Amino acid sequence: MSRLLGGRELFIGEILDTIPQRVAPGLVLGPMRQGWPSYRLLEQHIFGLKCLVADARGPYEDRECVQQIFELTLDADYPLAELESRYLTKIEPVIGRPIKANRYATQSAAQVAYSADWDSADLRVTLSIYGGPRASHGGMATAGLFVNLRDELPIMARYAAALSARESALWGTLTSPDVLHISRLQTKLTPFSLQPWAVQSDPVRRKAQKAFYKRDLLETPPLVSQRLAANEVMLWRHSAHLFVSTQFDTVQLVTGQTTLEVVNILPARGGGGLSVHVGELQITDVPGSRPLTELVEAIQAVCAVRYRYQETYDD
Repeated sequence: MSRLLGGRELFIGEILDTIPQRVAPGLVLGPMRQGWPSYRLLEQHIFGLKCLVADARGPYEDRECVQQIFELTLDADYPLAELESRYLTKIEPVIGRPIKANRYATQSAAQVAYSADWDSADLRVTLSIYGGPRASHGGMATAGLFVNLRDELPIMARYAAALSARESALWGTLTSPDVLHISRLQTKLTPFSLQPWAVQSDPVRRKAQKAFYKRDLLETPPLVSQRLAANEVMLWRHSAHLFVSTQFDTVQLVTGQTTLEVVNILPARGGGGLSVHVGELQITDVPGSRPLTELVEAIQAVCAVRYRYQETYDD
């Protein structure tokens, strides 16, 4: 379900790939595939302000848009000191005074000189005034307007239900995992979560976020989780299925489909490390980690994964 803000319809809540069908062809600049999938759209106004371009973004093309970003410009070349009042004069009559605002010292256009937040219905609206004009589509943008859902849980709920059903189908009859290998790392592993505070305080939200923002990252079943310390990874089997688990997160190994990527992080600004990506599960340890290398070898011994190796610098 789309939303209204400042007298115009937003695409937040709509499935991302349905957006081009609702926009005149000449206004769609095309899908963007760097980072989150998004559609870049030519815009005309919001709050009576001129928009050079907007991005409607979501975690996948077939999932809901959860953010819309507008690149704003003013008709005149106002100095930085006047931009704040010029923008607020347009926005405040529609959605009121900001609930929070901050000013920052800036030295370049890449920085933000002023930011303000509003809550409008179920939306969080953030205005960021840049430290100088930034080149954008068809002009120079002096601010960005970021619109996000304040609470994504209602949208994520059906994905969480589907995740639970998938997990039940995979290991609903589990009584004891067939443990093939356990690696004990020097580094404590952290679970996937968009908000670190949600790991312990809000497990329902953490699982819902995982279900929405990932496709194949599962919850670790309690019978496996209780066997693992925070720095341990288990390779295990149940029925005909193979899995790799940390205390919180699990991926299924699928012959010929699962990608196993080893990234040797060479020291630069940092000390480096060894990182292993098993599908959507990322595991990182100290440089040259023998336990992590042994995990890779154990996975390759039981499943024909798509193996990749690369080196990068810790910068």
